[in-house]
Amino acid sequence: AGLMDFASGDLPQDRRHNLKVFGSYAFNFGLSLGGNFYYRSGRPVNSLGYHPTDDHAAQYGAFSFYTDGEPTPRGSVGTTDNIWGLDTMIKYDIQLGRGTILDLRLDVFNMLNNDGYTEVREIAETGGVGQPDTNFLRHTRYQQPRQVRFGVGIRF
Repeated sequence: AGLMDFASGDLPQDRRHNLKVFGSYAFNFGLSLGGNFYYRSGRPVNSLGYHPTDDHAAQYGAFSFYTDGEPTPRGSVGTTDNIWGLDTMIKYDIQLGRGTILDLRLDVFNMLNNDGYTEVREIAETGGVGQPDTNFLRHTRYQQPRQVRFGVGIRF
């Protein structure tokens, strides 16, 4: 039961804002251009430590919402970076014969190579109450870096 102390609050994937805008345009001569813009606000960050008064909860390690013996409610430490990105697409269709089309495609994901962090280490104590973890709040995951994909397709 001690693991549930101060466990109410913002859950890990509670992103307050999530926006996605996309569109494409096809020209008459076979060229298509497209784009996708996305924005996501940061996710809540926890501070997990050892329970100071419940021995049974303390046996589970640093999984209580306490740090240095003080309550740190779920999601109360702040949020990760807000992240955004722009994905683009260009495609060209080539007429090969009657009803046969070859399409060449180039996709660029995270075109501007943004590198916001999406997760941090939330364990604040190691070994017991009052023993800080030196890696607490260290960035552990980032946005995917720029990626380029080439594609070739045939329709008949």
